[in-house]
Amino acid sequence: NLLYIESVDGRTYAYTEDEVYRLNYTLQQLEGILVDVNFFRCSKSMIMNIDKVKALKSLSSNRIDATMCNGEHILISRTYASDFRKRLKGDGMQ
Repeated sequence: NLLYIESVDGRTYAYTEDEVYRLNYTLQQLEGILVDVNFFRCSKSMIMNIDKVKALKSLSSNRIDATMCNGEHILISRTYASDFRKRLKGDGMQ
């Protein structure tokens, strides 16, 4: 199951719990493709699968630390944190 997708040095990678795949899409293209799935742009270079978040922790500077189901931590940047909180409230998740 897909945990997150990241752009590094102009290349896009999809991460599962134990595999990494190189994709031939930009993050912007993938956001359009995954619009009906529970993915969220959490930073300039990453979109994450909200369904794979195990825990959330508020940090200083209005950022959020999301712990994924595999124990990996993803930082939700200030720019996207308020939209993330709204999305969770809208989906009934707290």
